[in-house]
Amino acid sequence: MKHSSESVALLLASKLQAAFVSPQESGALIFEGVHLIDQGIGGFMGFHDWLRKRSLPKQVLGVRFWPHETSYLPMEALKDRHYISFPPNEKCVEIWFGPSRNFEKGMSGDQSFYLNRVLISADKTHVALVLDLSDLSPEELVSVQDTLDAKVAVWA
Repeated sequence: MKHSSESVALLLASKLQAAFVSPQESGALIFEGVHLIDQGIGGFMGFHDWLRKRSLPKQVLGVRFWPHETSYLPMEALKDRHYISFPPNEKCVEIWFGPSRNFEKGMSGDQSFYLNRVLISADKTHVALVLDLSDLSPEELVSVQDTLDAKVAVWA
């Protein structure tokens, strides 16, 4: 298994926010002033697939997260997010980095198991996913960094 020296934290607020942080399997995260609490389950709460564009240049359009348990995600906090979709008859959530959702299914099945964390604020109104980036090529990583307006987040 490859290990990335960096992971991405996605704050699933009214507007998607992202920060690039070191991978950690436990601990709280302070993201744009929001204190997100570790759920005490560890760094393996599911797996994720990077949703890749069909044609060159290589680009990641979003990520699909498959939690081991649907209770890991407070669905009430995720409703009405224009950048989130819930595929019918699936137990996953798709987070889109921009307006395009035209991804190549055959190139988007990473099943990355290295780091998949869900952190939630005490009032359950804010949710963050922390995901490893190890399955991305250098070009795909640059596309993620260029697409997401990076904010600052720190481990508490």
